[in-house]
Amino acid sequence: MPEYWWVNHKQTFRQEIDGQYLWSPKRKSNGARNEFYDTMRRANPGDLVFSYANQAISYVGRVTQLAFTAPKPPEFGDTGAYWSNEAGICPSIGCR
Repeated sequence: MPEYWWVNHKQTFRQEIDGQYLWSPKRKSNGARNEFYDTMRRANPGDLVFSYANQAISYVGRVTQLAFTAPKPPEFGDTGAYWSNEAGICPSIGCR
């Protein structure tokens, strides 16, 4: 049975939805583990993702593969300049 996940998009909402992926730094700026990255590692193919942005559930997606380590997407530009460049990425499809 699929799980359901809630994502609060802030600074990189448009890039993630357009690219059909989720991205989160592995660690916080103080070096502590990032709870959001750890949660993305528990998402499995087939799970639903509710993307909340601009005070509404703006998109619904379905996880297509397990999270894996990847660099910060270049389309983020200067957004999140203080974030680590290495983090997790979890692609999703079916956004609407």
